[in-house]
Amino acid sequence: MAQDISLRLAAVPSAAGAASIRPLALPLAVAAVVIGAVVWVAILAAYNLDYEQESARLEALSELRATQASSWLSEKMAQARFAGNSPLGEMFVKWRDEGDNTARDRLLGRLSSFHKASGGHSVLILDNRGEIVASEPLQPGQASPELRAAARRAVETNLPQFTAFHGHGGVAPAPRVDVVAPLTLSGTPARGLVVLRLDPRLVLLPLLSQWPVPSATATSILIHRDGDALVGPLDRTRAPISSPNLLAARVLRGEVPFGTAVEAIDFKGQAVIGVVRPVPGTDWYLVAKIDRSEAYADARRSTVWIAVAGLLALLATGATAHWRRERQALRFARIDQAQQEADRQRLEELVEHRTAELAAKNQSLARAVADLEAFGASVSHDLRGPLRTINGFATVLQRSEGGNLSQEGQRKLGRILAGAATMDRMIEDILECSRAERVEMHFRTVDLGELVRELLAEMMHDHPGTQVVVGELPVVRADPTLARQVLANLVGNALKFSSRQPSPRIEIGTLTPGGNRVFVRDNGVGFEPGQAEKLFAPFQRLHDDDNFVGTGVGLSIVKRLIERHGGTVEAESMPGVQTTFTFDFGPAHTA
Repeated sequence: MAQDISLRLAAVPSAAGAASIRPLALPLAVAAVVIGAVVWVAILAAYNLDYEQESARLEALSELRATQASSWLSEKMAQARFAGNSPLGEMFVKWRDEGDNTARDRLLGRLSSFHKASGGHSVLILDNRGEIVASEPLQPGQASPELRAAARRAVETNLPQFTAFHGHGGVAPAPRVDVVAPLTLSGTPARGLVVLRLDPRLVLLPLLSQWPVPSATATSILIHRDGDALVGPLDRTRAPISSPNLLAARVLRGEVPFGTAVEAIDFKGQAVIGVVRPVPGTDWYLVAKIDRSEAYADARRSTVWIAVAGLLALLATGATAHWRRERQALRFARIDQAQQEADRQRLEELVEHRTAELAAKNQSLARAVADLEAFGASVSHDLRGPLRTINGFATVLQRSEGGNLSQEGQRKLGRILAGAATMDRMIEDILECSRAERVEMHFRTVDLGELVRELLAEMMHDHPGTQVVVGELPVVRADPTLARQVLANLVGNALKFSSRQPSPRIEIGTLTPGGNRVFVRDNGVGFEPGQAEKLFAPFQRLHDDDNFVGTGVGLSIVKRLIERHGGTVEAESMPGVQTTFTFDFGPAHTA
């Protein structure tokens, strides 16, 4: 009943608390989920808005810049065509065919004027083999392979041609584009070619890098395909078209349509949003891009404010829920208090009643134990009287009439005497078991090594052929008499059960150096591993009396005495090889 009331006392506040929390916990959790979902959707919307805005700007600007790049090249090709149809062809023929130096000077003057009119670009004259024969300003060296290839196409088609971006001069060559036009003379095949050497850094690339809004990373660049590689014009950066996430590579592989914005990486490995478009009339591609970190800068700032707003909303919801919970908790607390007071009074009454009952039962149990011990002692004492009589008369009979008895009579008389002796030992062991539980303990400092040496001095007279090895033994806090009884039983057993071996041997020591766990080991007959627990039960013997005398009480007494000290005892054996008993007097009793 006390348990029922204590459970009721514990359950009433829990029910009230649960009633106050559960109705609020679910709405609060739902509110948190809803607010979190709204915050997440708002953040996604902010990022999507930035992406859509930048995508629209990139797509529109890429179309404009591609058109401007195409127009720029078309303009330069028109200039080259104009130069090819000018009197330069006639001057070239007079100079090269007739050796007219005046024509050469006039040709160079025209080149200088054309150089100034073209906005600072270089102008070259090639013969029909593609060799540079004149230039303004002076261009030393030979024509590049790209220029020679464009010159051959111009001669074959009689139309202006242009090269892809290629470099010249030094370790880090400057980018250039050569526009080649044939020098015509009265419709005859071209004897030479005029080359307009364009530096895209002067006009084209600055035009492409312009952005309609301030930006630190947004720009447009031109690239072209060279076999299985993509090449940038300025630093001649090359990247394989198989690059998995490269912006231009993905478009040229057909994964993303031309003119569509997509997230990828640029030649430098930077994460960008970009658009790729072909430049009309060329084999160039325009790449308009902006770093993702800059594109989503507004979204990141918005994320902070959205998260703050969500947190404030969650705090407001939590504060409201807390206020409601406190109101409910106050109401239930008053109910709980009244219920607990009533239950407390009932519990106090029941505890007093149960305490009185328990005290009465303890007294009754103590009397029963005392009576049982007294009964055991009385029975043992009373049994000894008749036993002494039997033993005495049997002894007298053996002395006086032993010679007159038949052999069978003498055998039976011997069995009477042996049985009386066994019975006397059993009675003594019963008394020892009783005393082991009742004797008052007086703890002292006990040197187990000295105690073992004293016992061996007494016992070795009966076992002179046994080899004894005594190792280091601890000093413990124990009852000296009881500790001596423990060691006497264990050492006596070791000597007894190893006595039948050809080379009896016992060892006494500690399991670990400096430890308090003591072992007693012998090479006697041993026992089966499954019989270890039976060793410590009273009157349990594993060997018959014909081989080893005993009553089976000694190890039971050992176990009781050690457990009274707070220690433990264990046994293990390999039959015929060795048997080991280990014990301690408890960690609290180590000196």
